Amino acid sequence: MGDMMMMNGNTLPPPPCANMTLTPNSIEMVELMSSSQWTLALLIVCSILAGACLLIYVETIMFILLRLPYGTRRGFLIFLLGCFPVFSLTSILSIYFPRATLMAEFAASAYLAVCVYTFILLIVNYFGGYENMLKILHEERFSLAQAPCCCCRCLPEVALTKKTFHRARIMVMQMTVVRPVALFISAILWTDGLVAMCFETYQTIEVVLNLIATISTLCAIYGLGLFYEMSIRPLRKFYVRPKFFGMKILLLLTNVQAAIFAFLNRFGVIGCLSPLPCDSEFTGNVILNAIVAIEMPFLLLIARIIALKFVQRFHKLEQELSVSMATLETNAAPMAEEMCSRDQVRSSNDVRITSIPYSPPSSPELPADITDEIKEETKEELKKEAESIIMEEIMKEVNETMENGGVHTSTLEKRGNRDSIC
Repeated sequence: MGDMMMMNGNTLPPPPCANMTLTPNSIEMVELMSSSQWTLALLIVCSILAGACLLIYVETIMFILLRLPYGTRRGFLIFLLGCFPVFSLTSILSIYFPRATLMAEFAASAYLAVCVYTFILLIVNYFGGYENMLKILHEERFSLAQAPCCCCRCLPEVALTKKTFHRARIMVMQMTVVRPVALFISAILWTDGLVAMCFETYQTIEVVLNLIATISTLCAIYGLGLFYEMSIRPLRKFYVRPKFFGMKILLLLTNVQAAIFAFLNRFGVIGCLSPLPCDSEFTGNVILNAIVAIEMPFLLLIARIIALKFVQRFHKLEQELSVSMATLETNAAPMAEEMCSRDQVRSSNDVRITSIPYSPPSSPELPADITDEIKEETKEELKKEAESIIMEEIMKEVNETMENGGVHTSTLEKRGNRDSIC
């Protein structure tokens, strides 16, 4: 038959996709990548960086577990840092197993969706809860001119209310649904065989789905900008600026890059690269996954530096508190005895008869249960006083920052314990 097909004795031209190479499996992909020096070097570099990203993440987890003994926020921080190795591993797996690319993208997008939700929970947790956040920021005003609408200076300033808070949260949370649904639809079309049949309708649908995902991502970035504007002043000591910046960069790299490559694939901008199959979409996916696999380890290093700086600061604070508590434990018994002596002297002076000479007892003896109770009360009072002294410097700076922004701090001052600043 050659390059022509016979039907009812007539010669027909081949279909548009007759020369399209099918997506190779993992064994064929490794053979293709090993057949050329530049593809082999690319595969080795991506594999090494993906492994390094995983090792850096494990080391960071161990450091956080040893230095930050706070359950909820420690779990949030570990989960958010997991975005980088997840995207790195799914990208390298997409290179080795090209037929599982959509599955890997769907898994990474689902994890990112949970991370975005976790990030919002972390910011609310820094304020001590949703109600406490509204009380602290009830008079705070912030501008709606945030990226990507930062050039729209005509947008007004609004006050934080329940309505504005829920709108900002919805703008962020919608991405957790739109992106996975878009990938799910794309996976259904791919499973139905439309890719192998090379329907142009499939390529058009892919462009539309990526456009929707990109718009959704930009809306999420805008919502994150609103949250950033709300919390930058009162939460400055929690390093929220680099955390917001890192989340925005992650959203851009994982969503906008994919949309750009989808447009390039649709219009055939990416040509054939030997020894890869002469397929614009396949080549674009390989390049995109290689770029993501290279980017993630470096982004994780930056996130690790920020996270460890945060952890070390509060670990030092915890050590100072432990030393103070040990000193209190050592001095609690003598101080309790002294307070018992003073109380005994006062009670004796009240009932003393003037005609009888009075000499204060040298060693007052009280029942053991009363002495233990006084010791416990004294230790609790001294413990609270020591904690307030240790936290005074940090709380003072936070309060000054909030007062400069016109924020009431009475609620935050009531929560001057260790959990409120970690």
